[in-house]
Amino acid sequence: TKYYSGHSDALLGVAVTKDEEMASAMVEERSALGATPGGLECWLLLRSLRTLDLRVRRQSESAQRLALWLDSEEGGRRLGVQVVHHSSLPSREDHEIAKQQMPGGFGGVLSIELKTEEAAKALPS
Repeated sequence: TKYYSGHSDALLGVAVTKDEEMASAMVEERSALGATPGGLECWLLLRSLRTLDLRVRRQSESAQRLALWLDSEEGGRRLGVQVVHHSSLPSREDHEIAKQQMPGGFGGVLSIELKTEEAAKALPS
């Protein structure tokens, strides 16, 4: 729930299954263990959901800017970045599909592949 709350003050989640037997078992276990959120946790999450749209858009914009920089000769390429995985990059084969499916942004998660082990060790941690 860090993504939803934007803080480390709420621990909530969701479990989803198509299997009816598994769903019944999960409901039974949750009822027996009392794993339901309290009023404070619900309030904390509701408070944070009010800014979720803004936070997700900013995260997506930041990831897109970072992906473009990492994919550039002036940026990540000179540091040993070989491949950048983020659908915002026009060079990606999934870019056009992603652009249609995700008109509000491409998401805040990206990954990279480095050319060498030395390049990985040289990255700031």
